[in-house]
Amino acid sequence: AWRRTGSSGQAERHSLTHSLTHSLTHSLTHSLTHSFTQAASAARHGQIVQIPKDPKDRRLGVAAFAVASAGANTASTGCIAITAGDSFDMNSASCDTSLRCPKCFIATTLSADVALEIVKCATGRVSQAFAITTNYAQEYTFINQDADNVLTITANAAAGDNTPLSTYVLPALSSVTALCYGGGSNKLVFPALYGGGKTVADLGTVTTADINGGTMDNVVIGGSAASAGSFTTVSASSTVTATGTVTTGGNIYFEQGANDVTLAPPGSVSAAQTVTLLDETGTLPVYTTGSGRNVAINHRAGVWESNTNNMAAGNAETVTISNSKITTSSIVLTSAAGCTSGEILITRVVLSSGSMQVSVKNDGVLDCTNRYKIHFLVLGAIA
Repeated sequence: AWRRTGSSGQAERHSLTHSLTHSLTHSLTHSLTHSFTQAASAARHGQIVQIPKDPKDRRLGVAAFAVASAGANTASTGCIAITAGDSFDMNSASCDTSLRCPKCFIATTLSADVALEIVKCATGRVSQAFAITTNYAQEYTFINQDADNVLTITANAAAGDNTPLSTYVLPALSSVTALCYGGGSNKLVFPALYGGGKTVADLGTVTTADINGGTMDNVVIGGSAASAGSFTTVSASSTVTATGTVTTGGNIYFEQGANDVTLAPPGSVSAAQTVTLLDETGTLPVYTTGSGRNVAINHRAGVWESNTNNMAAGNAETVTISNSKITTSSIVLTSAAGCTSGEILITRVVLSSGSMQVSVKNDGVLDCTNRYKIHFLVLGAIA
């Protein structure tokens, strides 16, 4: 405490104040000069350098950030919140609202998947006046707080570049940190999910993935919810089941092997139904129908088999076979076979455009004991 008064006491107080101020100023200047000298020396030798802490550090300790919406950035903002796609120039002293941008971005409420563009991170500013150089690296934090939509983060050397230097897709309700090296050509380096070539025992559930290569073994695709698929070649060693229409722009071939190949409609064919076979090469399958029923066999050659296995002696019936190869000027060769015990004959063939009517009769004295067949071959018109 100052107890002396008068001019003598005032002189002593002035002298002591001057002495303390000089001592503190000299000590602080020496300390800062020493720190920066050590930092510069370490940087020249490739060692890690710690930049002196900005007294207006925007991160409140290590566990809290001051968050402000894009367009409302302040000197104390530690993280910028976005609700739509945006772009930020990290080298600009007026990155957002005439201030540099912090190294933290959070997507709050998104209405769709959006993209966040980070520009010139290799020269990002640590203060309004100072930007990093090739001797430094900065850490960036990205948070996707939205519950449904994806945040795609890109790093570019210029705003609006259509070829990002690096890209990271951040799923809903997740976060990631990235590093940007001053000598790294403005690339953001994100952590690898798993090391290349490693085997992952259980990746968990991935809601969206873009797989552009590799092999999937012993997996079920569409086990609980089926969706569309496009393939060049499908090979199945067991049953192939389709509950809808199977459409092909080419041929369907059956390799018989040790088992018979059977093509059949679902259940018996009613009088109102039409069984259609498309053009193919190789042996033609046999389809059944009955008197008064129609069948479509669109081949140059085909076989029609009756649905009746006991046509009585003397009985007759007519079948209409639709065939797109037939014209009114076609030559159609027909023959009948089968009808054990009886004698099946073709009595008449009437050609129309796209079909023919074939009349048959059991001309024997005994009833047929099995089904009979009609074989046909469609030829072009003879000039």
